[in-house]
Amino acid sequence: MLRLPGQPPRLICRCREKYIARIEERMLIELHCHTARHSRCSRIDPVALVKRAEEKNIQGVVITEHHYVWKPEELKELRVKSEASRHFLILSAQEVGTDFGHVLVFGVNESLRRNSSMADLRRDHPEAALVLAHPWRGGSSPSDERLTSTLLDGVEVFSGNQDVRENCRALARWHRLKFIATAGSDAHQVSAVGTLPTYFDHPVETIEELAEEIRNNRCRPYIKETIRSGGDTSVTKLSIGTKGEDEKRYRLVLRRTTNGENFDNYMYRSEVMRAVHEHGFSIGRYRVPAVLYADKRERLVIEEGMRGTSLYTILSTASREAGIEVFGMSARWIALLHRKKIHVTGKQTTVDKERSRFEAYRDNSVRTNNPHKEQIVDSIDFVQSREESLFTHAVNQFVQCHGDFQPQNILIGQDRSHDHTTLFVAAIDFGSSYEFPPAFDVGYFLAQFKFQFKGQPHIAERYPEDEFVREYVAEYGREPSKEFWNRIDLFRIRGNLSIINYLILIGKGAGDDVADLVRDCAKLREKVEA
Repeated sequence: MLRLPGQPPRLICRCREKYIARIEERMLIELHCHTARHSRCSRIDPVALVKRAEEKNIQGVVITEHHYVWKPEELKELRVKSEASRHFLILSAQEVGTDFGHVLVFGVNESLRRNSSMADLRRDHPEAALVLAHPWRGGSSPSDERLTSTLLDGVEVFSGNQDVRENCRALARWHRLKFIATAGSDAHQVSAVGTLPTYFDHPVETIEELAEEIRNNRCRPYIKETIRSGGDTSVTKLSIGTKGEDEKRYRLVLRRTTNGENFDNYMYRSEVMRAVHEHGFSIGRYRVPAVLYADKRERLVIEEGMRGTSLYTILSTASREAGIEVFGMSARWIALLHRKKIHVTGKQTTVDKERSRFEAYRDNSVRTNNPHKEQIVDSIDFVQSREESLFTHAVNQFVQCHGDFQPQNILIGQDRSHDHTTLFVAAIDFGSSYEFPPAFDVGYFLAQFKFQFKGQPHIAERYPEDEFVREYVAEYGREPSKEFWNRIDLFRIRGNLSIINYLILIGKGAGDDVADLVRDCAKLREKVEA
């Protein structure tokens, strides 16, 4: 094909006496959908189906009615009525009931009978692609032998007819068994069309070509998958399918571990997240991800994925006007949490965790013979003595705190890119959450904020600490007592000690950062004792 000088790569070539779009090497195709014309279970008008699919910016649809294949003249009529782009692919296959369950049959031009035998289908139609449809639906768990059967060409892993848990189990089996996988919305309503397309490596024009691509493993579910693993844990972030009308994509975070203690920690944080989510943090300006599923046997926790940018990144890169808004919203997020007065973990958990934490801090500073170990231990003793007093005299003031509320654990997102009213703040990582006085989260945030932006002094000028506290107080709803301000400084020391311990553990205990933090602890102690 001749390419003119300066011509962009989006070319239309003449092929087989018709124009075919070679816009991209890949194709996104909806492989599983039904229409009201030939499937009584569907509410979708065929014309609306095609129009919706084109709106989703996918390259084609395969209509898969139950035991019915559209005739060529029907497909031609649909193309005309829907005013589909000449490059948009409209094909037909069928969903067939078999002794394996429901199977999508691609590349057979005759309507097949119900209760077909898979062995007969394979024998009679060797060139067809046979894909097991929604096999995890309704809590089913297909055997490894079924999923890898030579009678099948593929398995529908992600399906709109499976819930989140079932789709995640399907993903795990796909990764383990490495069979050919597809996705499909199984659309029966127009809003579902195109949400779970399948990605094809090469363009196709006919149902026969599509079947060949499936059989040869040149397709896969349309997902973006990021895996971070280390030791006995892994975190998988998934973006599945296409965006909907609200610009949202199906997002999940899968946390898996082989270590029982780590799984207990996952369950601990999940319990807190569920409680916070149920107390008004599910939608709107202030949010926390939902915990969707937890399985002790699989040691798997599935959370709602959230698209956003950390507060740290926003404050480092955005204009002051944009930054000051989300800086204040972050303060209001934590104030709202405190105002809800949620109780999940109980006082004794706080006592046990803090005593254990301080013991580890002491051991690490002494074991490494840190040059500031005496001052560090002295600060630990001071904070711990004050906390012990709180455990005795102020436990009625305790509420569920975040525990690690800091710029890198705060996400800033916007549901619709052109609608500023959909801006939201979400907090993540509740692994250190327990009940404490509200001043804990405020003091801890200020300590982390100061340290994280130590090398960017202009950030502290743009976003003064007083502004954060002012926004917090405004949301909390009443003027704090003198005791509150005193506790903020106490917990700033506690935040500094957390940072010092981290630096010691990564081999930076003798550096200038620790020396500066030790001096800051001494100054804050003077304020607390004044």
